[in-house]
Amino acid sequence: MGLFSKVGANTLLHAPEILETLSPLLAATEDMVTPIVSEGYHDILSETEALVDAYPFDATFEEVRDVPFLGLHTSGTSGHPKPIYWTHAALATTASAFDPEVHDEAVWGPGCLYTLLGKGTVFNAFAAFHVR
Repeated sequence: MGLFSKVGANTLLHAPEILETLSPLLAATEDMVTPIVSEGYHDILSETEALVDAYPFDATFEEVRDVPFLGLHTSGTSGHPKPIYWTHAALATTASAFDPEVHDEAVWGPGCLYTLLGKGTVFNAFAAFHVR
């Protein structure tokens, strides 16, 4: 409960598959947090039409590049747990590892992430919440 108060969170978006696991947390925070259930895993991967309406997004990348869109939370292994916010630029940078058009092995070398991902299993020792 202290985490929600400290970071000013009042909404918890979660998948339906983890409702049972979250039940104690939802019960303890029912007066301060509004839970919102996302689409389920199988719904997201379904080839049928989406269950939600399209969300209009009229901003340009330059307008939102430094705007947070996702908040994660560290485990606190190096001190107190801390919120970490991903910006639109962080997502674009991370996603570019999967886009063959932005890679040039002459520039990045044969060890660029896109090339490595195409060759098999890659161990990433850098946690996903350490992106800015």
